[in-house]
Amino acid sequence: THEVVEDTEKAFRLNVTECIWAAAFREAGLGGEVGHAAFCNMDYHWPPAFNPSFKMERDKTLMQGHDCCNHRYIDTAQ
Repeated sequence: THEVVEDTEKAFRLNVTECIWAAAFREAGLGGEVGHAAFCNMDYHWPPAFNPSFKMERDKTLMQGHDCCNHRYIDTAQ
């Protein structure tokens, strides 16, 4: 489940409020750093794979116990 909170020409931000992976890892007792390392860290590699000028910023994740994952995708060109 997610909510789009920014959508401009240079940035797109969404807050993910429900994640099947975070729920599964928490249920198994493997949330936090293990789940974050296994799944969440991959999120940083997808944007530049599509376009080298794209990057992602995030400082909260459900996996680490926050209220959401706050993904912000930025076009760094120009």
